[in-house]
Amino acid sequence: MTAASASAPALARPAPGGGRTSPNLWIYVLLVGGLVLMVGPFLWMLLGSIKPQADFLRAPTLMPSTPTTDNYSGSSISSTSRGSSSTRRSSRWR
Repeated sequence: MTAASASAPALARPAPGGGRTSPNLWIYVLLVGGLVLMVGPFLWMLLGSIKPQADFLRAPTLMPSTPTTDNYSGSSISSTSRGSSSTRRSSRWR
């Protein structure tokens, strides 16, 4: 071995992936985008359900000014107030 070859700089190895962005990063970006598209409307609906009617009819806002559960008070209807199931079925198909 000569002195010239011993003092020659070692060749730098390229970074894995050739210096490009890792393919895993793009997968995560796509997954996070899909998560926002799938969960976003559900959260919007949930936040809209706890807004008072005045907030709901105004310009869209993310958070309600005063959260309320009054929108859920009339959502449970007893089976006796709807009539019997046979009456309901026969009137629906006429």
